[in-house]
Amino acid sequence: MLTLEEYISRINSKEYLDYQKYLEDYFDAKNDIITKDLANSYYKETSEIYEIYIEKRIYMKIWKPEYINIFDKIIEIKEDSEKITIDYNILVKKQIFNPSQDNLELDNKDLNTYLNKLIKNDSYIRLLYEYYLTINNIETKKNEILQNINELENYNRELYNIMLRENDKFKREDNIKVYLNIIKTNANNNKEQLQEYYSQLKNLNKNGFNIDFIIEKMPRVEILEQTKEKKKEIKEKEVKVKVEKLEKKITDVLETQFKFKNLNDCKSKKRSALYFMSKDDIIKVIHNNPDMKSKMPKNYKLLKKEDICDILEQNNYIK
Repeated sequence: MLTLEEYISRINSKEYLDYQKYLEDYFDAKNDIITKDLANSYYKETSEIYEIYIEKRIYMKIWKPEYINIFDKIIEIKEDSEKITIDYNILVKKQIFNPSQDNLELDNKDLNTYLNKLIKNDSYIRLLYEYYLTINNIETKKNEILQNINELENYNRELYNIMLRENDKFKREDNIKVYLNIIKTNANNNKEQLQEYYSQLKNLNKNGFNIDFIIEKMPRVEILEQTKEKKKEIKEKEVKVKVEKLEKKITDVLETQFKFKNLNDCKSKKRSALYFMSKDDIIKVIHNNPDMKSKMPKNYKLLKKEDICDILEQNNYIK
């Protein structure tokens, strides 16, 4: 049995994250085999391993992790403890009602064995519960909900205390009116909010997205073949991503700057000119510059291109 920290570290480990990534690669390759009817390829799945081969592309084996369902395991341990307790009680009664000096030492050894097993089972159950609460951050969520409930229930009480602390008779009467009005206004809202918090608290452990397993045995991945073609494909994909990012940066810059420098170029209709921008292009640059946009009339998108250029000049954005 591992420690709590060791079980938690497994689910957050690079080894487990890599396994999930390679699993995606496996299913992508499997889909290609099925849909594209690839020659010289196969995949195989057993209870313990995924294996796939595509000629000149990939040959990979993935040994699956072994999971243990937390709550199934707790039930199993409790049942085991019940059996051990029965055996333990039988042995205790034997020593009381049918003592034998010859077997006393052996019986005591068995009793210690039973006790150690019970202690070990109890420790394991506590670890599983603590793991479940920690990995799903349930205690933090529970405390947050209880704090919300407490704040809501204390709200009216605090208002009442503020009202009582006022010594001036007329101010106190005004405070009473305000207090009663707030109570009347917020009563239904507070009630609905409280019901929502209590519902959250009740369903906290029923969240379908909670992690309800531990990793008993870590996965293992073996890449048996990655050919030059596959490496080239990966490299090309990396280059493509870099180019796309660079193109996006260039586009982002262009969409915040005008190509033209003066009023005549702004109004120009020479589409072949390097400084030419259509009305839509100009409007896009204005939209991406909040300061510039704030100085335009509300209907600027409906104006003619020439009129928009005039306004830009008046505000010193072009000369």
